[in-house]
Amino acid sequence: MGAPSKSRPPEILSLEEVEQRNPGIVDFMKRRKPDRFEDCGVVIVSFPSGQDGPRVYGYFVVDKREALKPKSRRQVKQDFVVVDDPDSGVARYYTGWRKGQERPPRVQSIESFCDRFGVDGGYGCTRVGSRWRCRDHEYMSERDPHLPPNPRILAAIAATMDRIRGRIGK
Repeated sequence: MGAPSKSRPPEILSLEEVEQRNPGIVDFMKRRKPDRFEDCGVVIVSFPSGQDGPRVYGYFVVDKREALKPKSRRQVKQDFVVVDDPDSGVARYYTGWRKGQERPPRVQSIESFCDRFGVDGGYGCTRVGSRWRCRDHEYMSERDPHLPPNPRILAAIAATMDRIRGRIGK
């Protein structure tokens, strides 16, 4: 596969294709832990450095334990998979790990994600003292005002919440 032409950006892989090329991160992904999380079936792909730079895949899951707690501020979660080299598809997974916790090299903390992409408030990242707070990582519910205002995304998250509450909440 040669270098992409300047008129056409490199191919955008599906999240499933990224997972196939990166089996070392799959076991850590919330969407692959159905006992605790339910995948909402929506992925946002963004290009923080333009189309030839890294691709950020944000996917949404509902935390089944938290969804049954009406006052929980952590019912819906978004983790990030970053493909740095679109041609190779090699990726890093950013999740709720804290800096300094033991983890594989390609599994990183949300704070590391904010160090990299959150300057100037990108991805909901703000500094709180010496730490990052990422508003795009955990959401109160399907009605959280920080969720992307896309009707399809909101409907998918709401449907997932309804399924969980109907199935587990009885």
